[in-house]
Amino acid sequence: MRAINKLQADFLIAPDWLFHRSDLVLHQVRSKPATSSKSSNEFYKKKRDLGPKTRLGLNDVMLAAFFLDTKATLELLRRGRDFRFKTENGLSVMHFAALNIRYGVELVSIYFFCGLDPVEPDCDGATPIDYALFCGFYQTAEWLLLITNPGINLLHYCVMRNQLEMAERVAEMKPELLKKCSPDGRNTLHLAALHSDWAMCNWITEMMQSLNQRLLYSECQMRGCTALHYAGLNKTHGVELVCLFANWEMDVNKRSLKGYTPVHFALIAENLETAKEMIRLGADYNAKMFDKNPMKVLLAWERFESVKFLHSCDKDLIHHARVKGLHPIHFAARYADLDFVQWLVEVAGISVHRLSLKRMSSPLHYAGSNLRHGAEIANYLIDSGVEVNRKNQIGETPLHCALRHENVDVAKLLIDKGADLSEKLNGENYLHFCLSNGAEICAKLVYDCRKGLINDVLSNGTTVLHIAAEKATLPTARWLIEAGANIDAQTNDGKKPAFFAKDETMRLYFQELLIQQDIICVAFLTTPSVQSPSRVHLAEVMAALNGIFGPELVAMFSLLGLEPNDPGSNGVTPIDCALDAGQLGTAEKLLKLHNAGCNLMHYCVVRNDLCHALDVLRSDYKLATAWSFDGRNALHLAAQYASENLCQRLIEEMKREGQQNYVGTLCSNRGGSSLHYAGLNVHHGEKVTSILIGYGLDLNLKDKRGYTPFAYALMAENFVVAEEMLKFQVDWRKNKIRGQNLMTVCILMKKYESVKFLHNLDEKMIHRIRISGMNALHHAVREADLETCRWLVENAGISAKKVCKRESSCLHYVGSNKSHGADIARYLLGLGLSVDHKNNDGMTPLSDALVAKNTEVVKVMLEHGADLKVRCKGDNYLHLCLRLGAFDCAKLVYEKKRRLIRERTLDYGKSVLHIAAENASVETVHWLLREGADFYAKTTKGEHAWSFIKNDNKEMHECFNALIDAKLGMAFKMNYEHLDKLLDASLHICAHI
Repeated sequence: MRAINKLQADFLIAPDWLFHRSDLVLHQVRSKPATSSKSSNEFYKKKRDLGPKTRLGLNDVMLAAFFLDTKATLELLRRGRDFRFKTENGLSVMHFAALNIRYGVELVSIYFFCGLDPVEPDCDGATPIDYALFCGFYQTAEWLLLITNPGINLLHYCVMRNQLEMAERVAEMKPELLKKCSPDGRNTLHLAALHSDWAMCNWITEMMQSLNQRLLYSECQMRGCTALHYAGLNKTHGVELVCLFANWEMDVNKRSLKGYTPVHFALIAENLETAKEMIRLGADYNAKMFDKNPMKVLLAWERFESVKFLHSCDKDLIHHARVKGLHPIHFAARYADLDFVQWLVEVAGISVHRLSLKRMSSPLHYAGSNLRHGAEIANYLIDSGVEVNRKNQIGETPLHCALRHENVDVAKLLIDKGADLSEKLNGENYLHFCLSNGAEICAKLVYDCRKGLINDVLSNGTTVLHIAAEKATLPTARWLIEAGANIDAQTNDGKKPAFFAKDETMRLYFQELLIQQDIICVAFLTTPSVQSPSRVHLAEVMAALNGIFGPELVAMFSLLGLEPNDPGSNGVTPIDCALDAGQLGTAEKLLKLHNAGCNLMHYCVVRNDLCHALDVLRSDYKLATAWSFDGRNALHLAAQYASENLCQRLIEEMKREGQQNYVGTLCSNRGGSSLHYAGLNVHHGEKVTSILIGYGLDLNLKDKRGYTPFAYALMAENFVVAEEMLKFQVDWRKNKIRGQNLMTVCILMKKYESVKFLHNLDEKMIHRIRISGMNALHHAVREADLETCRWLVENAGISAKKVCKRESSCLHYVGSNKSHGADIARYLLGLGLSVDHKNNDGMTPLSDALVAKNTEVVKVMLEHGADLKVRCKGDNYLHLCLRLGAFDCAKLVYEKKRRLIRERTLDYGKSVLHIAAENASVETVHWLLREGADFYAKTTKGEHAWSFIKNDNKEMHECFNALIDAKLGMAFKMNYEHLDKLLDASLHICAHI
């Protein structure tokens, strides 16, 4: 390391001498004759700045990477030097390693394995590959390209970067690269047509013409596309490229393997200027896609600007287009925005009263499923005369459609516009309908508008609470009970809401409520001494052992509100005592008081009580075939809870009773076999599985939801059973659940230990996961812990820098993780993810964290230098917090950059006080004023903040009344429509005084 110390000393004394070598390299490069004077890359236009850029702000690791060998570099790394440091021009250590003449390949490899990005650009957008190419270090450039994108060569890279000068130099060195294709079958001209300008494409065509004219007209090997197809995707230079390729007599109507012509590519990319040029040169705009009307395909892919363009070419096409059986006006109401709907009506001449052929639905029905633009479209349609209460063929109104899709904005609008809340569909009112379809937020909206709907009963006696117990969540059930729903209501066949509970949590909640209700009812009849737990248990045990009056004694204790199954100090319940004494009648009575959905056989197998189970079975073998409350028989329960001995004895005993097919009986509710439930057996599942397979049960049988026994084991994270099933060659790869593979289902169910288990079986599967455009890591950062995310990156090999379909990075989803989001955010930021990256909706990770109101994640992102100058849809971050009512987040953002309080929105010039008056609380308004918000600020339309207060916000009205009184020194009690003039007059008078 003496060389390092000497180098550092020389750097401090004589920096000009130290950089003499870089100047020499630059001199050699500049002295070479240039093959072209054109270069479209900004980096090469400013190549004289390369010398100064490599001089400013270097640390010792950069110097070593620039001048020394691998030993010196490794020694610096061993000493813990900062190799992630960047200069003020954005150069990383990787840039300097790429400029090392002798050891460049070794050094970039070292830093690549240390986690540096080989393609991270500097301030001019130049990557380490550009640096190596510029200095003529082709071996280093090729190696960098190989470790980042092994499918393309140097010429492809230069073409895709639109670097003509470098492309000419690479082609001069390796002319055979012109004939090479990328991994997806595209040649150099195809890539140029997609990424480059006229000069690059013209040079490539001339080179190909001189080498082999057939190259010029060759097609993509995988897609059958010509260069003219890819020119249709080039929005910057597409027009000039089309003219160039037309001069070479390329066919403008040539079809790809999937039947697309070049003009189809341009229309799909909404590259309308290029499409016009193609049509001018003879392209058939009416050529069919997939043997379908092109207008229909463009509508299906939501290319609405191209639809308008095609309509200008042929005004009849739009009237013959049907997408998924829908007319364009119905499709637009569901998927498009207001502008396109207005264009269809006012320009294309389509009637808003048109009904769909399938269900005779109006466009207003379909607007209910449009979550982004539905409200404004619905408002336009209603103003245009569409009937609010019109029913379709199955009796649904537009409000039904909005409620089914939980489109709260459209539902509110329809109710405000006069939707009839007394309407019923198949006997269900709107509240029943919301709960049946899982629209719990809308259920509260409907209830607030008409509270009497909670008392309506269906013809079979079902109430809203029966439906909620079966289909809704526990918070919704609690809300309904608090609103007055009757927990004792019974259907016509005598079933209470507790009977319909969809899971164990819901069932226990209803049981607890019923028990509490019973205790309250008898509290006035009992004395505190009777409630002693020891005396209660003793009395119940005595009742259980009483062979004559046992059932009557149990009933009496139950009336006193005593818990019928409270265990004693030894863990023995009264039912156990009754079974030991052979008092099956007493045991059955106790069990019915405790759990109406099970019989004694079910009780015994769940407790893995073989002796008593055999006694009960011999008394009445039909108890083993009876269904429990969730549709399972005794063998299903035994497979989940009991040992292999109990399962085997139960099967053999049932065979003696003539029940030969008992082992193959399926659950009446879910359709699962006993083997499915063996996957849930944590203690005995391995041996139970082996026994059941021996009886011929199918390992690949699916239940009604599509789950196999192997899938059950994965959902329970019971890997011992899963491994046992794998021994019998279960075909788990073909198990699709609603079209998704098992790993996808595990990710959706947040079973990340099962994801790891499947990854050990197939390491490639996790890289094929795409759920709504997101990979496994995107889901994990939203729901899992840091350990799981770290495993996905470091063990599963998923790149943390991958973006989803919406161009959101992993950091965008961290805000949704309230438990572990902060730790995961720190980890991802340490991997180099940008905290200011915007997705297709214009949202940054910080804005998504603010939307989720995750203050811990917001703190982390602010600590890591989130750019507070960024605006999201015209709002700065403080505006966004106030719109969302995120007061704590607003304080964090403000403390980081106080100047935000003075900024205005881009729409109408609203101040923070305008937004707070409309969306925030009184406390927020007072805080803003204390921090210096302008009370008299006006929008571009001359409106004050109090003009935006909602009519029903009485507290905010009172707050501003008091503030106005204090500001003006008098108590004005008048309407806000006169207040602006009064304020202006007062200020004018004060100014003259």
